[in-house]
Amino acid sequence: MATLGIVPRSAGGLLDSSGKGPAGAAGRGARVERWVAGRPRRVVLLLVAVLLMSLGDLYMTLTYLLNVGMLEGNPIARAVMVMDRPGLLIGWKVVSLGLGLGILYWARRSRNGELGAWVCFVLLSWLTVHWSSYNAEVVELTPAIAEMGTLRDHRWVTMAGG
Repeated sequence: MATLGIVPRSAGGLLDSSGKGPAGAAGRGARVERWVAGRPRRVVLLLVAVLLMSLGDLYMTLTYLLNVGMLEGNPIARAVMVMDRPGLLIGWKVVSLGLGLGILYWARRSRNGELGAWVCFVLLSWLTVHWSSYNAEVVELTPAIAEMGTLRDHRWVTMAGG
């Protein structure tokens, strides 16, 4: 057994070849170390995915704003949208996205940084699925969308493209 790097333990168990602890615990410790060592890479991959999904969200938002209008539930985004300046919306999105991604990139080696990246990834994944469902149903919703623009709902926003 010593040739396998495992030595007998008198109390009924196995020690690793260093004699410091159970062989199973040493294996778990190595897996944890690999998991922690891989954290920065995972966070960067998550942030790239968040960036791509955010750009897709911006594209879809501009498409609807410039063509038929849309309901916007986010009051900050809505405040930017009612200024009727697509360039300002793009700038706001890029700056806020850059700030958020930058903070998470800076924290990429920490547990909280990874947690934040996962939260953003899950939320943007949900938003991407939402846009996909909305696009699949928009043909059936066209009459309702046309009516929404006339109801004076403060959440309804359009842009003329100026």
